[in-house]
Amino acid sequence: MVSLNDSFAIPGTVTVEEGVIQDMAGYAAMECYGVAGMAAPNFTDSLAKVLPRHKLRRGIIVKGEGNAVSLELYIVIQYGTNLSVVAENLADTVRYYITEFLDIQVEDISINIQGVKK
Repeated sequence: MVSLNDSFAIPGTVTVEEGVIQDMAGYAAMECYGVAGMAAPNFTDSLAKVLPRHKLRRGIIVKGEGNAVSLELYIVIQYGTNLSVVAENLADTVRYYITEFLDIQVEDISINIQGVKK
């Protein structure tokens, strides 16, 4: 019998799908101050549209292999917020979530502001 305080290793390999990384980054981004939502990376008209919560992964591009990734986030920010503060907070939060919960090293995070929401 194993108690909750005992630690043990389970042999094997864990594979994390790209969609899981996108979902985790999207939900982390939505918790950040100043982020109104995620936007599609290739919008065709001049107005960026905020993606609904079930489509957050469309606003995130994951690149990399193995245990390290680079992320590109496409966001819409709230009007009146400081861009550099929002971007720094967003990068820190997403990096923390991916590193702590998925145990994946984040090499780089690029933040692309697609629009501003009032």
